[in-house]
Amino acid sequence: MQKQNIIKFDNVTFSYSGGKILFKNLSMELKEGTFYLLKGSSGSGKSTLFQIDDQTGGTRGG
Repeated sequence: MQKQNIIKFDNVTFSYSGGKILFKNLSMELKEGTFYLLKGSSGSGKSTLFQIDDQTGGTRGG
């Protein structure tokens, strides 16, 4: 059985130093080979979400 790559966010809260909360208690699991649509207005944190994952090497506690 081959291991499936998964990006998982478990109870993640993120805010900028100015106090603006982008995510509060965000949990989701993205599985390899599946297409997802991430939709939101400008400044809602779409890019930030994946920058957090990239900066932490894909591992971060909730």
